[in-house]
Amino acid sequence: EMPLGYTKRDITKNGTVLGIYVKRMAVEKLPLETLKITRAEDISRSAKFVLRDDGVRRALLAHLEAADVPPAKAYPPYPHVGPNGPEIRKVRVLATQQKTLMVPVANGFADPAGNHHIAIYRQSDGKPDFEVVSLHEASRRLSASEPVVRRERGDGSVFVMSLSPGDALKFPDGEREGVRIVQGVWASGVIVTHDHTDANGSSVWRPSAGSLLSGGVRKISIDPIGRVRWAND
Repeated sequence: EMPLGYTKRDITKNGTVLGIYVKRMAVEKLPLETLKITRAEDISRSAKFVLRDDGVRRALLAHLEAADVPPAKAYPPYPHVGPNGPEIRKVRVLATQQKTLMVPVANGFADPAGNHHIAIYRQSDGKPDFEVVSLHEASRRLSASEPVVRRERGDGSVFVMSLSPGDALKFPDGEREGVRIVQGVWASGVIVTHDHTDANGSSVWRPSAGSLLSGGVRKISIDPIGRVRWAND
């Protein structure tokens, strides 16, 4: 995807330093909530971007309010910049990203596009450890003919398992006894899971790698006809 430009501005949210980056987007992809935000400091989960040009923002907001339909259905026609200006089809937007997670490229920065997997290890002293690998890094390893999942780290740690979205975990006992499905992994090592019978996300639980190991949780493999085996990866 198109690299992001760094504006050399930072903000701090919940103790995390976020860089403010700029990129181009088609106006059809901008939700109404985005057009109501005027400062990058106000970006939240409900509005992930803010338009850099306030005049363009006001023109698009007026267009959507007059159309009274979702943004994806409001174009064409496209509004113009001023009475004789060009159509507004694409805009420059500001977005916040964790600076430590952005990947430098030749002409800007790239979003690593989420996390591919977490590799969980047991160190020589018995303590758990993990490595979260982004999709960008997994793609780099694959193109370089390197193992995407590193089972050997060279520090005496023992590889236990890797977890990616869609993998299944067997919880042997306790409140969450049964099978849970991995929905994603966070850079902090949190694994997002829900019960395998959950269709609306109401059973979401986010354990750490350490809590999985201490609870005797194991990764399982389920074949197309429902047979369950230990994954042994």
